Amino acid sequence: MTNNTLHRLLIILVLLAIPLAALWAQDEAPAEDSDSPTAEETEAAPETEAGEATQQLASTKSPLLTREESGCITCHLELEGDLATMVTQFQDSIHSEMDFSCTDCHGGDPNTDDMWEAKSEEAGFRGKPDRAAIPELCASCHSDAELMRQYGNIRTDQLDLYKTSQHGMALYENGDTKVATCVDCHTSHNILKVNNPNSPVYKKNQPTTCGRCHSDEALMSGYGIESTIPDDFRGGQHGIQLLENNDMGAPVCNNCHGSHGAMPPGVSTVENVCGTCHLATEKYYNRSRHSEVFTELGFGQCVTCHNPHKLPKPTDNFLSEDATPSCLACHSEGDDQYEKIVAMRESILGIQELHQEAVELVEETEHTTHMSMYDMTPQVEQINTKMLTARAMVHATDPQAMEANFEEARGTFAVIQDFTVRLIDRAKVNRTIVAILAIVLIGFGLFMFVYRRMILDVLHPWVTYYGEAVEDQSQSSK
Repeated sequence: MTNNTLHRLLIILVLLAIPLAALWAQDEAPAEDSDSPTAEETEAAPETEAGEATQQLASTKSPLLTREESGCITCHLELEGDLATMVTQFQDSIHSEMDFSCTDCHGGDPNTDDMWEAKSEEAGFRGKPDRAAIPELCASCHSDAELMRQYGNIRTDQLDLYKTSQHGMALYENGDTKVATCVDCHTSHNILKVNNPNSPVYKKNQPTTCGRCHSDEALMSGYGIESTIPDDFRGGQHGIQLLENNDMGAPVCNNCHGSHGAMPPGVSTVENVCGTCHLATEKYYNRSRHSEVFTELGFGQCVTCHNPHKLPKPTDNFLSEDATPSCLACHSEGDDQYEKIVAMRESILGIQELHQEAVELVEETEHTTHMSMYDMTPQVEQINTKMLTARAMVHATDPQAMEANFEEARGTFAVIQDFTVRLIDRAKVNRTIVAILAIVLIGFGLFMFVYRRMILDVLHPWVTYYGEAVEDQSQSSK
């Protein structure tokens, strides 16, 4: 082989080696990411603190993943027990319905089946929140006005209210983690709408929910709170109306103490709390001597006479020694106020008797006359209203006003009596008319009978009473 031929082969080999070398160098070099920051940008960017990253994760709603897509759901359902139950509970919750996911509270990566990768620090995994951090975690969404606006008229001041509550002050000021936080009332995963009968904060479920802590004698003793309060409420008038009579207008725990800003009403404010429902009673009480005296003595207005939780139904016979509450607890015979109490008692019991008599009179009149007393229904209700007013007026301790109220009730009762007399007279007239008509009809019937039997038989003897033709003798002989 000549030298020229060797040179040509060498040149061809070199030319072939150049693209192969370029390909090898490209495979060895790291892939360039157009979105990754440059070295200068990396040095200029400030370091993100872990707390800021956690807050950002909590306030950003993750897209909801299905059972097949979410590694959290897949893994927890395989574990079974409580770890699986929390998943099924969450899937029935309002948070799941609104497309929130596990990572919105716990962080982590739901897109992987690798537990260590899903729970890695890089994935922002927080795990089970610390009790002291729960209010802030929930508030990361619930205090976001723009986010909450998407879900309707949801208040965004719950955290601020919680911090003013007895629970919140104990947590934030004293570091007491035994007090109630969001999850103690709403649960952790099975969070339902307030108006859902299965929700622990549904009105009829609140005594049980609050009672989980407030019935714990060991826990309550540390705060100087009686552990019988939930049971007292169930046996009191408010509890009976709500739990036994299904009166959803009856108050429950949060109506008096508040929900997120829960506080026991103070001596100076309990009147306002009770007055939100008992408007007339509050009005009369403010006019009474008791309002001034109780304030001077530092007594609680309503609670001085009425136990706030173990609330018995007040009786109209409030002067009796066995009544609860009883005026005789402070006043007895010979007291300056005793005569006023007697006068008020006579007025209220008198109206009660008038109402009972009015009801019986209406029923008896309808029964004897067989006529409706419907027109007197408003008057009977007026007497009942006077009776209810008298019960509220007791708090004003004003016998003259109660006597005037009694006189109005007597006037209404007189209207019912007058209407009853006129109705009875009308019934008598009606019965007389009916009797006369009956006599006339009977007389006409007798007349027709006699006419048929006597007159027609004389004129046409061959026609019987029954109208059957009698064959003529002459025709029959033929």
